[in-house]
Amino acid sequence: MNKKIYAFIVLVIALAALIAPASSSAQPKTQVKTVAAPASANTLLPALPASDVAMFVDVQKILNDALPRALAADKPRLAQINTEIDSFKTRYGIDARQFESVAVGMNFVKRSETVITTDIVALARGSFNAPAMIAAARIALKGKYLEQKYGGQTIYTFNLNERIKLMGLLNMRVSDVNVVALDANTLAMGHLSSVKAAIDARAGKGRISPELVQLATRNPNALLGFASNVPPYVAQGTGIDNEEISKSIASIRQAYGSVGTTPTGFDLQMIARTEKPEQAQSLSDSFAALRQFSGFIVAQLPADKGKLAQNVIDSMKVTTAGSDLQIRLEVAQTDIATLVRIF
Repeated sequence: MNKKIYAFIVLVIALAALIAPASSSAQPKTQVKTVAAPASANTLLPALPASDVAMFVDVQKILNDALPRALAADKPRLAQINTEIDSFKTRYGIDARQFESVAVGMNFVKRSETVITTDIVALARGSFNAPAMIAAARIALKGKYLEQKYGGQTIYTFNLNERIKLMGLLNMRVSDVNVVALDANTLAMGHLSSVKAAIDARAGKGRISPELVQLATRNPNALLGFASNVPPYVAQGTGIDNEEISKSIASIRQAYGSVGTTPTGFDLQMIARTEKPEQAQSLSDSFAALRQFSGFIVAQLPADKGKLAQNVIDSMKVTTAGSDLQIRLEVAQTDIATLVRIF
């Protein structure tokens, strides 16, 4: 997954925790199941503004199913994570379990021939009260914010500028973030231009392509689904020196897939769509070549990481169908537990 996207999903939860209503801290610590607003990807993703990349994350499935399954053989680690979630709630006033789903939209921006950046917006929906969270933030941050009107809504730019340890799993520095309450249970956060675009999309202007939404939700039971239209210039930012591999990557015009669960673990399915069948075959050949050289890389890794990497490589299946390159990767629960432990 693109690191910027992953970090932004983390930021969605982290910011919400920072700006939770003060009254939340008075709630009992006993975990209770709350009734949330409808949070289906089929309703949240279409609310995104026009984007090159669309992704949804089912937060509830990750917290209540994927995480316990991945750490079924490591009860102490699972208990530690749950403790960190509760500590995070105690400190910031909100439980990450209140989030139902997150939809992320991203646009590639070509700043120059060699510089490609991204503008990102995330929509977070759950059982929280979005306007109340923002109101509490204005008090908690003691004036460290700006506000502006746009499309009948108030956008707040919060200057957090601090390092956050999210649920004990990831340390990250959060600087400025723009946020608006789109409705009672939905926040939009991200770059200012993208947050404005989300407000426009809510009014029916400039919404995301229905095709991307359909591709990202092909697996309705996924933990995570994604789809992307890939501009030709994006390949310039891969940093790959090999001309043949760079050429193969540049032939990708669309990609989509999902991460889900299986009876024995987890799986990743991805389709990379090119313009011509021969380009898909060239991509397949590039994967085959990389697989042949993977042994040299694996041999340089520590034993546990090397074994994990080899298991991943061995389970990867790459096929072609017309102009599509199809990739499927199955990861056993034991390997996921190893992944969490060593990384």
